[in-house]
Amino acid sequence: MAQIARRFLVHGRVQGVGFRWHTCRDATRTGVSGDVRNLPDGGVEAHAEDDVESLAQLEQAISAGAGGARVVHVDVEPAAVTGIYDSFQVTPYMDLKQHIRSVPDFPKPGILFYDITTLLRIPGGFEAAIDRLSAPYVDKGIDLVVGIESRGFILGGPVAERINAGFVPIRKPGKLPARSVRESYNLEYGTDALEIHADAVERGQRVLIVDDVLATGGTAQAAALLIKNLGGELHGLAFLIELLALDGKAKLPGEKLFSVLQY
Repeated sequence: MAQIARRFLVHGRVQGVGFRWHTCRDATRTGVSGDVRNLPDGGVEAHAEDDVESLAQLEQAISAGAGGARVVHVDVEPAAVTGIYDSFQVTPYMDLKQHIRSVPDFPKPGILFYDITTLLRIPGGFEAAIDRLSAPYVDKGIDLVVGIESRGFILGGPVAERINAGFVPIRKPGKLPARSVRESYNLEYGTDALEIHADAVERGQRVLIVDDVLATGGTAQAAALLIKNLGGELHGLAFLIELLALDGKAKLPGEKLFSVLQY
């Protein structure tokens, strides 16, 4: 049977009662591969890969709970088949914020810069970031992921691969070789512009924009305008980090936004 993947988000009294170990046992018995981990909100997340029948059996076991667990609700979402698991395992939850470095007065005085390179260099850190960025967009019919120069390239390419979409770069002026279109914007420490190839997006294609940070929203707004001006259908914008105090959402009214971390 064909392999599929599912993400299970389990809510209730499921931490500190052996729930992860019971889930691992049940998955192993049915031959399901993947992993299970605790979440900081008190829930449990499991990623499972196998055929439809085996995953249905695992869902029943998860919903029933085990030992002293009390399962209130289970959210089941489609996920990408990674093929990286050869068994089912219990995985410690990674606190992404713990591994992101804050750099004051960069690139200009008064700016607090969140450096994600300290997260990406940790084994499992890059994978965890991509897992959480891509999860809401699996099987959503997205044609293209657009990454904004430059950290949007680091994140956007793997997200595109994970959700089976194409990838298109948006670059700073003068970096693209063929005919391009440009959109200028303001950002928290000056002004800049973005460009995209004029033939990068076909009319009606469903597009997801990916970048590392949503700050004042100027960069994201310019990218959204570029996509729409080419006739693309903007499905949403996904960010690893959102700086809430800067209210970047205000420049993107009506758009579907997702951020993994908020500061």
